[in-house]
Amino acid sequence: MNLTITDNSNISIEGKSLGEHLTTGLNNIESKSPTHTAALFQTAETGNVEIEVVSAQDDTGAHATGNKVSLSTDVIYIDNIPANGLKADGIKELVESSLFEIKNAINAQRYDLETAAIKNGTKTLKAYGEAYSDIESESCWVVKQILTEAEQNDYTASTDWGKKLLTKYQGASSLNEAKAITSTSPHKPGANNYFALNTPEMYAFEYVLNLGNQQKVLNSLIDKAVKQIRYAPMGGVVKTYKVRDIWNTIRGRFYGQPHDKITDGSGGDYCTTFYHFFIDVLDYLTGLGFGQKGTWMVTWTGGSAQGWQFSNAMKRHTKKQEADSALKFIKDSIPTWQG
Repeated sequence: MNLTITDNSNISIEGKSLGEHLTTGLNNIESKSPTHTAALFQTAETGNVEIEVVSAQDDTGAHATGNKVSLSTDVIYIDNIPANGLKADGIKELVESSLFEIKNAINAQRYDLETAAIKNGTKTLKAYGEAYSDIESESCWVVKQILTEAEQNDYTASTDWGKKLLTKYQGASSLNEAKAITSTSPHKPGANNYFALNTPEMYAFEYVLNLGNQQKVLNSLIDKAVKQIRYAPMGGVVKTYKVRDIWNTIRGRFYGQPHDKITDGSGGDYCTTFYHFFIDVLDYLTGLGFGQKGTWMVTWTGGSAQGWQFSNAMKRHTKKQEADSALKFIKDSIPTWQG
């Protein structure tokens, strides 16, 4: 294993830095699973993938950004809290999760292409989520193969990470079967936020959520999702509308404000969350909401109307997210809040 590992954690355990523990752990897994691990490392080295270990004060969890894998030290502690002490197999979990993120880093350009596609309007929200889920499934499948082979050679996977992944994908005998499991399973079982959604829906929801309160981005996304909007009242003349005309209609009729005062819930006079507003517009144009069924004729870019709709599960999390945002606004507005 010749990957570059940079340790900025300043943590020493049993006389060895965390970076040294990670190197030892990766070499150990490679010796236990030579078939699959060597192939992963060789591809990563060719793609100049680098690994960085950082303090829990600087980052959380494990993730890949471009060709860099970031591993936070919170992974090795009980409930991710340093004060709680080390997990019994915390270092092993750090090593195993790094395998997953190495594969994600290898696929970084593919993730970027999917993001570009939805920004350009050539892929629907639903298709974007499905594509992200499929790419992530490759990481799950690779780690499943590595840990399965390693356990056949006297390796024991970590309880909180490796064992759970093996259990989840135990019925998968191919990448396609792994993709099916990923697409129909909660992204994080037991989560109390949108991570509880099935993985494709989670990524679709997160994309809209991460747009934040960017009015220009919102307009651009709808402009690219909707190619043409026509309205045909019964017996009347078909009229063609611009997307902005529909925006203003919905703002005025349903939000009492025919201009851009739509905020993300962090303050302002109109605390309607961005993503809730987004799906209201889509429902309006697809004839699902506000009594407009069958009157709007919409030509969609990059797919059908169904590809831009939120599922019922996503809508439930929208309402929860909106409620949490409103509660945060109240707490932030009242310094003496004790709730």
